[in-house]
Amino acid sequence: MRNRSLLLPRVAVVVAALCLPHGARAAKENFQRTKPHVNIGVMGDDFDFGVFQSVSGLGVETEVVEDPVTVRKRPGRTKYSNITLKRGYTGDTSLSDWATEGLRDGLSMRDLHIVLLSPSAEPISSFDLVSCFPVRWDVGATSPGGATETIVVTCERVELKR
Repeated sequence: MRNRSLLLPRVAVVVAALCLPHGARAAKENFQRTKPHVNIGVMGDDFDFGVFQSVSGLGVETEVVEDPVTVRKRPGRTKYSNITLKRGYTGDTSLSDWATEGLRDGLSMRDLHIVLLSPSAEPISSFDLVSCFPVRWDVGATSPGGATETIVVTCERVELKR
């Protein structure tokens, strides 16, 4: 009887370990099925850059300034992150033209409008990027046989539109 009572907890641990991968796999599959698909449309007042697969850096950061006398913290300068946009390479030269125009004529600053779109092309959210200019543009090869175009822009201000 004593050996039997020690055996049951061990069997329960083995059964739980065998069931865990199935549970984790099912949870991952369920997440992938229910994960919303979002497209990112980028346009300006006089141009349309098209649809992107990802956007990152839509954020704001406020520096903290500490008063040495009172040791109190106060808000300092507000900074906006660089915004990175990625998409499959299409051969469209509008991004590379904008990124390299500084070599020819001087860089033009543009206001960008980023719209997050649902799979049915309904707007979910939109952001206005004020006085943007590109700080990096590149094309990278992916496997198997695809290419990704990336542009990084900086701006004076990011505004969430409601």
